[in-house]
Amino acid sequence: MAILQALTHAHKEEHPDTIKTKCARAEVRAEKGERAEAAKELRLLLPTAERLLGPAHPETLAVYASLSSCAKAEGNAKEAVALMTHAYEVANKKLGADHVDTKGYAARLKELVGQ
Repeated sequence: MAILQALTHAHKEEHPDTIKTKCARAEVRAEKGERAEAAKELRLLLPTAERLLGPAHPETLAVYASLSSCAKAEGNAKEAVALMTHAYEVANKKLGADHVDTKGYAARLKELVGQ
């Protein structure tokens, strides 16, 4: 929390480093079982990431992927697949099929669809 406060003070709320840190904080909350809170944070963060960084920025796609993981953990498979599909399709188009992020989203999507 101290890191996020320092970044927010230094860079303000709408800075790429602040967005990245907020996404990481939400991921940690989800891992600790605080999935609803993590999903809420990510849903609030997503429009800011899209506006500030752009819809195809790797950090914006990371927010989609993290939100997909939260949806899966909460039992919402349809939303999880939709979010991961979006992350994969945008990454594939903008980063290319061989990019590590695209490959990661493809693997996670395959896992989600295979359930």
